[in-house]
Amino acid sequence: MIRYNKSDSITHLFCRNFGGVAVGAFLIALAAFASYYFDMRLPIWIRRQAVITMLWLVFAFYLLAAATAIVGTPLALCLLARRRSRSIWVLRSLALCISVLCGMGLLEGAAALRQVVIRRLRDLPTHFPEPSKSDETYIVVIGESSARGEPYHPWLSVGQVAAWQLEKVFPDRRFRVEMLAEGGLNLNQAIGRLRGLKRRPDAILVYSGHNEFLGRYAVSGIVWHYLDDDVPPVGSLPRSVGRYSPVCGLIDESMEQQRLPLAPPPNRPRELIDRPVCTAKEREAIRNEFRDRLEGLVAYCGRIHALPILVIPAGNDGGYPPNRSVLTPDTLRIERESVARDFRTAHRNEASDPAGSVAAYRRLLALQPTFAEAHYCLARLLEHSGKWKEAAAHDVEARDADGMPLRCPSDFQQIYRNIASRWVDVVLVDGPAVLGETSRHQVLDDNLFHDAQHPVLAGYVALAQDLLKQLKAHRAFGWPERVPVPSLDPAECAAHFGIGESEWAEVCTRTALYYSRTALMRYDRSESLEKQKRYSEAAQAITDGLPPERTGIPGLGCRRASSAAPSDVCVESGRSRVTLISD
Repeated sequence: MIRYNKSDSITHLFCRNFGGVAVGAFLIALAAFASYYFDMRLPIWIRRQAVITMLWLVFAFYLLAAATAIVGTPLALCLLARRRSRSIWVLRSLALCISVLCGMGLLEGAAALRQVVIRRLRDLPTHFPEPSKSDETYIVVIGESSARGEPYHPWLSVGQVAAWQLEKVFPDRRFRVEMLAEGGLNLNQAIGRLRGLKRRPDAILVYSGHNEFLGRYAVSGIVWHYLDDDVPPVGSLPRSVGRYSPVCGLIDESMEQQRLPLAPPPNRPRELIDRPVCTAKEREAIRNEFRDRLEGLVAYCGRIHALPILVIPAGNDGGYPPNRSVLTPDTLRIERESVARDFRTAHRNEASDPAGSVAAYRRLLALQPTFAEAHYCLARLLEHSGKWKEAAAHDVEARDADGMPLRCPSDFQQIYRNIASRWVDVVLVDGPAVLGETSRHQVLDDNLFHDAQHPVLAGYVALAQDLLKQLKAHRAFGWPERVPVPSLDPAECAAHFGIGESEWAEVCTRTALYYSRTALMRYDRSESLEKQKRYSEAAQAITDGLPPERTGIPGLGCRRASSAAPSDVCVESGRSRVTLISD
């Protein structure tokens, strides 16, 4: 007969083993905290790779512990059911497995609670310690780099230009702009920056939508997409498990955050027929979250009596190619290779036989309607033949079918319009429609954008002009009925906000850097590298005294968006009365 000591009871073993698991979990959490905040004096990419490696080890250990506990618990119970197998090691194993399962249950619950907390808007402030000023209107701007006016930050943005003109409409009132927008933020992160408000805003301007995917997934990330793929990508394993485990989802999210600033490997270009950065279900979840967050923000503005101003992000549809082309999941490997061959043949023959290339692209799109690169190339040929409307339609298709979206998709843009139609006190600036009206052929291209996302000076001015028009229509801030909407001029804006020779050169330098960073995201880098070279040369030419309008860069300088001819306007520095507070 086996004798049991009091110290070997299940309760005692459970507490002892659970304490060990808790200590282990605490040490892992402490190591993770130290890896994030301890400066190891190493290059940033080495530190991030070290953190990613550590997270992989945590993920593997967590899966191993889960598998062991799930298999070990029923096995130990079966052994205990047999009287001859009731040994002390079986009791200890059972206690360890139960401890691990309980600890994992607590971790899963905490991770799930975290997801609920960070997605709610109830923790945004409704009481503010600083009082409002009767002679000052306080406007808060949230969003991404376009919201803060890149590549013109900190000199001007849509909010700053509008505030400057509002001071002409209300000469006895001062308009103060607080810039909480930051490059790379998605909408959820942008809204989170409102938690630090100390004073009730009179209006909240949100300009967000380009980073809903780039702000979540690394540019080199892929998922298992085609049905005949042999093995899913190793990197997608944490995300696959994370759909069912909040803890693994948190680990995957932490890995992606570490990979976001890392550039793709320069020696491994992408393929023409690629895979998406996320699954269709993940994309739908992101869209639904975007809708809920935006509508929640509008409701929050109603609670604090702030005017919500929504700016729909427009993108460079006709001048920036898609990053990834993805075919339908049921396309077999041999079919993908055939599509790639046919595309390359049509692409080579564009100059010698444009009509034949148009017909070839149409055949490819009839079979593969999601082939983004074919849409984009077809649009360029249609432009040359004067079919601008059809070209614009294919540009939109190319943008929306992009497997690594860098521009706000159409369904996200429509969310803005749907919310504005349901709420009365919402000011909506329809970016694609506004900039489309300023374009000669209704095509959003390099004449309106420096890169994929950021408008030229005339584009920002057009958005600010429409914002003023919408504010008057809503009688915002008590706009007098007889006071007309001020008319904006790009040259006047540049002079007022102090954009001179050095600032124009800086705009070109920033844009060149943008193209150098995004070139690695495509299978064909030649177009991006060519634009990088042109902007770098323009920066040097401006520094040497050449006016920006004469550099040959479309849209650069103070010409109006609808003007195709260069201008001889010479810009002198000036200073703005609008107060800009940048965090």
